[in-house]
Amino acid sequence: MREASILREQDEKTSNEVSKFLDSTFYADETSNFVRCDEVELQVQGIDTIFRFDGYRPQCKCDEKTTAQYRNIQTFTLELSFINKNGNVMSGWLLDPHHINNTFLFVWLDDDKVEVALVEKAAILEHLESIGWTRERLIEKEKRIRNNDNEYLGNLDMDGCRFCYSKHLVEQPINVMLKRKTYKDMALFTKQYFTDKFKKQ
Repeated sequence: MREASILREQDEKTSNEVSKFLDSTFYADETSNFVRCDEVELQVQGIDTIFRFDGYRPQCKCDEKTTAQYRNIQTFTLELSFINKNGNVMSGWLLDPHHINNTFLFVWLDDDKVEVALVEKAAILEHLESIGWTRERLIEKEKRIRNNDNEYLGNLDMDGCRFCYSKHLVEQPINVMLKRKTYKDMALFTKQYFTDKFKKQ
């Protein structure tokens, strides 16, 4: 438990450093009317930042997602469910109706760069539906995974996605994984910022 706590602290520190980096790069250069949201009420609704993005009519209410623990990975997972401190299974941030963000900013940390992809939440759900995973089927699938150790988790190359069950984590989240390229293909905007600031030692 102590190691898990230390990891969470390290992840939070890295995420905060990444947010400051993004404030001075992506948000400063590519958006207008930018506000970083520190209010708890907005945070629990999945909103880290609010801004305008050229070519996208609605105001972006954005949830930042960073690969804080990992470097050079070619995927990103989307949370379907987790277990809260009371032991109850809760909807994850992709499916939770209380999360009212309309966009995600996915951030990959590589040894020599930071890559971002601004993606509409609706585009992700539409993509999942296009490969057979409606919201209802995703909910059914995560329940089967949680209740059956032998449930098929999928093959990323053959099926277009893969499910992950992280039993070793306190929250025991169940996620669905997509390729980095998939997010970039559906993104409103992508860019690479070359820096070794987040190189893992």
